[in-house]
Amino acid sequence: MMTEKARVTVRQNGIVVQNNTEIKEPTWGENFGKLSEPGPIVLQDHGNPVEYRNVWILPLPLKGAAHY
Repeated sequence: MMTEKARVTVRQNGIVVQNNTEIKEPTWGENFGKLSEPGPIVLQDHGNPVEYRNVWILPLPLKGAAHY
């Protein structure tokens, strides 16, 4: 059972581009399991050659923060 919607903070090249943003709709990742259980991080490439490096997944404060 989902208790609240997911939230995400994204820093790209050191710049915060999403800060404690609520994910309002289900995402493709929901196909990997139940919404109430942790799941994988899925990065998109849209069929183009892409390289990812230095990707960090860190826990956030429960209520978010004003800065990172």
